[in-house]
Amino acid sequence: MALLDAKTRASVPMPEVILPAYGCPDLVAASVYAGVRPRLVDTAPGQWGYDLGALPAALSASTVAIVAVNLLGTGDQAPELCKIAATHGVALIQDSAQHLPQDFAAPWLGEYVVLSFGRGKPLNLLRGGALLHAPARTAAFASVKVRSMTGLKQSPAVRRLESLAFNIATDARVYGWSRKLMGGSVGRTQYKLLEALEEGSPDFRAEVESALAGYRHDAGYDAGIWSAACQGWAEDGIEPLVCASSHAAAGMLKLRLAMLARDRRTRDQIVAALDSRGLGATGMYGESMEKLAGVPVEVASQGPFPNADDLAGRLFTLPTHSGVTAQTVRLTQATLRQLRIGS
Repeated sequence: MALLDAKTRASVPMPEVILPAYGCPDLVAASVYAGVRPRLVDTAPGQWGYDLGALPAALSASTVAIVAVNLLGTGDQAPELCKIAATHGVALIQDSAQHLPQDFAAPWLGEYVVLSFGRGKPLNLLRGGALLHAPARTAAFASVKVRSMTGLKQSPAVRRLESLAFNIATDARVYGWSRKLMGGSVGRTQYKLLEALEEGSPDFRAEVESALAGYRHDAGYDAGIWSAACQGWAEDGIEPLVCASSHAAAGMLKLRLAMLARDRRTRDQIVAALDSRGLGATGMYGESMEKLAGVPVEVASQGPFPNADDLAGRLFTLPTHSGVTAQTVRLTQATLRQLRIGS
């Protein structure tokens, strides 16, 4: 929706959008649906965010938007990207699918802000999302073709069953067994074509409003339970992922704890060892964007992106939810000690 509007406003013959070279392939799918060519830009060395030195060279008269992605709540470089977007006369789209602040009065700098309420997101409604935009754009969005969202009017019993099924499926032990039974295909990041835009029903909108009201007052999970363990891993080359921004806020709510291993081999060993004990580690997307299975040729032909490739090989995440206890942390530490990490 944001890209369609940005394209209409720019009115250029062959519109392009700037995307990070590491991330969810849904970014590419949205671009393709909107008829905007994805232009990948490498990430910052050893950090999350764009390589701001390389970004300006990727902008052209065809650029209609820059997408600022807040990966796992680490930050999205919005202040820096807002200045670059303004200088070049393009829109800034803040992809905040993986971060939802409890203080809604926090300033949003983008002309568009994308939120997700899908499976595993900060506000987990198992589906749907929202687009925030200036009131002046409301009339323009009214002309965008959407279809009615289906299957959203469900009884409380069905909703409880749906939530229970999700919780069982994402339990670390069940997830690990599923990956073995399916030959590792479960959880694999693949490109999926976006086929249609669907408008939320009144029932779904009411559900979102109610859930947001509760989210504002939810104390959330204290990821500080991992702090001491993380400090012990630092001398073995494991460090938290941080945003390459001078404005990155400390203590942001995080979807999962994002860490960087020394290299791909170490990362893969860590994830395999922790998964074998049901401790819920993930390697996230696994590859830089142009290497993900199924992406269009125009994306696969871009690159190389050495920084994004390095990030894809080193990044792993640890769970931060109510089921993660001090015992979970101790088991994780013991597992890494067996790998001679944090010993």
